[in-house]
Amino acid sequence: MFFDEAGYGISHVGIATGYGTVIHASTYYGTVVETPIDLVPGYVSAADFL
Repeated sequence: MFFDEAGYGISHVGIATGYGTVIHASTYYGTVVETPIDLVPGYVSAADFL
């Protein structure tokens, strides 16, 4: 999943889990976390590489 959090282009990426959450590196927590997709701002698109 690709996110544009600041309005300047893709600034963040994550991996969708299939359970309505995304795994991503959080600058807020300083580690990898699992967050509900709707709480990560600026969703742009997703790609399926399977």
